[in-house]
Amino acid sequence: MRGRVTRAVRGIVARHPGATVGVVTHAGPLRALLGSWLEMRDEAVFRLDQGYGAINIVDWTDGVPFVRLVNGPWPLGYDLSGASAPPMTD
Repeated sequence: MRGRVTRAVRGIVARHPGATVGVVTHAGPLRALLGSWLEMRDEAVFRLDQGYGAINIVDWTDGVPFVRLVNGPWPLGYDLSGASAPPMTD
């Protein structure tokens, strides 16, 4: 599954350069994507919680994913037209 969903998202990103896109799917494909981007072993991705309706934000720079938010609520004030997520605070 990891290879299939990673290829699909790479294709979406390639077809929409510089654009903000949304991908809606189940927890399994999301875990596979996050695991791939974070270079996690397959068995370790099940340690990633993916709640119902959770938001993950990933920015792409020069074809490289940068994971900004995992399993979060929608950040208040985040503008989807922007190229990057709001700064993360502790």
